[in-house]
Amino acid sequence: MSLIQVLSNLFETDFGRSQRLNQLSSELKGSQLRAASAVSRNASLEADLSSLALLCLGLVASLVEKKVISEQDLLNHIQGLDTLDGFTDGKITMTAMREALGLAAPAPTIPLKKRKLPQQVPGKRPQRAPGSPSGTGGPVQPNEQ
Repeated sequence: MSLIQVLSNLFETDFGRSQRLNQLSSELKGSQLRAASAVSRNASLEADLSSLALLCLGLVASLVEKKVISEQDLLNHIQGLDTLDGFTDGKITMTAMREALGLAAPAPTIPLKKRKLPQQVPGKRPQRAPGSPSGTGGPVQPNEQ
């Protein structure tokens, strides 16, 4: 092999390694962003769960205090409901809970990147659904008659 071929192969090898390192670096950054997003989502879910636990505790305490239900009746109901998902484990699946309440499964979520936003007319604000607070809810679609 000539000196030029050796240098050429060395350069191509280094160039290939450099490209691979850049690719790995990019993948690592993406993984770090996904991990940070998961940590943030987990913290948000933990906060939601804590709020719901406090709400449930307040409701149960109030119902027992007002003698709407006794603690024993509540425990009996919980034990009966616990088996709806096929397991007696002190938990219930969301599917079994929805079925017990007669609720439909939620629509699958669409990642933000794939959502189509409603077209807005310049200078015109979208209408809000009746009863929704200002700044929340989606735009009301005009009735076609």
